Amino acid sequence: MTDHVKTGRRSRAKGAQGERDVANALQAIYPDASRGGLLQTQYRRGAPACDVEGTPWWIEVKRGARPNIQGAYDQAVGDTDGRPPLVITRKDRSAWLCTLPLDRFVDLIKIIQTYQRALDPQFHLIHAGPESPDQSGSHSLESPATDDDPTT
Repeated sequence: MTDHVKTGRRSRAKGAQGERDVANALQAIYPDASRGGLLQTQYRRGAPACDVEGTPWWIEVKRGARPNIQGAYDQAVGDTDGRPPLVITRKDRSAWLCTLPLDRFVDLIKIIQTYQRALDPQFHLIHAGPESPDQSGSHSLESPATDDDPTT
């Protein structure tokens, strides 16, 4: 067997293992999460399939030495069945990363803030900027007021 055939098989196996790893990690919040696209992979026919099924996301998983995040995102956008795209990538010997559109991320943060404020009206998400915490010792994700802000 030639080396390029072995390399291709190893690459596919690594990708399949990455899809299983992501599905297993997501089962904590989506119990039905499982590796998707098996028929398409095995028989190379039919419509594009999501890499991890059983979630409300169209998930594209890439794992390798230099995963192409933008390419994976473009693929997910082009293939989605209407679910929002989520790209999950892992560079070799590194942590898994998630990529989603900024507006979707902002929507998720707003949902978290609304939920937390319903539980605790004093809740503030931690601010990751260089500013120091406010007097209560908590940080806020909201931008600080400026001199030209009419609300201050």
